[in-house]
Amino acid sequence: MIDLRAYATARQQWATAVVLLVLAVHALMLAGWPQGVVPAWQRSTAAPLRVRQLAWPQPARGDAPPAGQVVQAETTAVQQPLPLRAPVRTAAALPAVSQQPEPQPAADAPSPRAADSPATADATADAPALPQYTAVPPSPYTLRYAWTRGSLQGHAELRWELQGDEYRLTLTRNAEGGRPGPSLGSASVGRLGPGGLLPERHTESRRGRDVRAANFQRDSERITFSGPRQEYPLVPGAQDRLSWIVQLPAILQAQPALQADGSEIAMFVVGSRGDGETWLFTVLGREDLDLPEGPVRGALHLRREPRRPYDTQAEVWLDPARTLLPVRLRLTVRPAGDGVDFRLEEIVTN
Repeated sequence: MIDLRAYATARQQWATAVVLLVLAVHALMLAGWPQGVVPAWQRSTAAPLRVRQLAWPQPARGDAPPAGQVVQAETTAVQQPLPLRAPVRTAAALPAVSQQPEPQPAADAPSPRAADSPATADATADAPALPQYTAVPPSPYTLRYAWTRGSLQGHAELRWELQGDEYRLTLTRNAEGGRPGPSLGSASVGRLGPGGLLPERHTESRRGRDVRAANFQRDSERITFSGPRQEYPLVPGAQDRLSWIVQLPAILQAQPALQADGSEIAMFVVGSRGDGETWLFTVLGREDLDLPEGPVRGALHLRREPRRPYDTQAEVWLDPARTLLPVRLRLTVRPAGDGVDFRLEEIVTN
């Protein structure tokens, strides 16, 4: 008969031996290998590990296993297990990293100083691209307009004066029912050159008193202001928010080819409040006007579109029969609301 107790004792001894063998292998692996030394069983060139499994044959009913006999069952090849501690990789073994060039700033990116003001960025970026024009300024004149702005209305006067090569341009505006005397006004003074008007000072006034000014400092080639600390480079052909009214027709008078539909004229324009950017006027065509002064046939219509919110849309209609005099003006701040519309009612020769 089979001694079941002896059989069980033998199996327990084999199981204990296997457990002790596994613990010994794990202890050896946890102890680690010397730095930089890769065990042969971890090398990529090593042959697949073949594991031999020790197994007891299942005894047939009524038979006892032969004493001391071990049956060896060869298993299939298995994938080598991952090591508990990865081997140290030397610098030579590290993969090469592609060297990407550092990103370069855009060619038209503003400088840190220019980034403080969009207007300054425009001045710096646009100045090199501005064309140079010849101009033929008109003879002295005084134009009187009727103006409207929504439900408001009144009268305005644009006076163009010359003394040698020096000029003075003024615009005064009164509202009907207001106090006597000019309520709002602006002025531009300077001299003439081959390119037309060369402003030196632009002012805004209320009740005859200057409240703001832009100064064209030609010695230092800078444009500065009486209030804001903003300043711009004095680029050739720069104008102020009043002198452009005379400079634009003076350019078109000297260069008739620019009167064609779709033609564009660019100039750098500054205001007395520290604003400054390139104004691009586009010829929209010719229109017949019915003005208080009388009809005008084939008036040349130009428009400057705003480039940012609350910027000025400027439109002008020039009379080709009278040296392109500005017979109508319309200035609108978009999208604030209604603009001021100036319509000619009288021409006075100075």
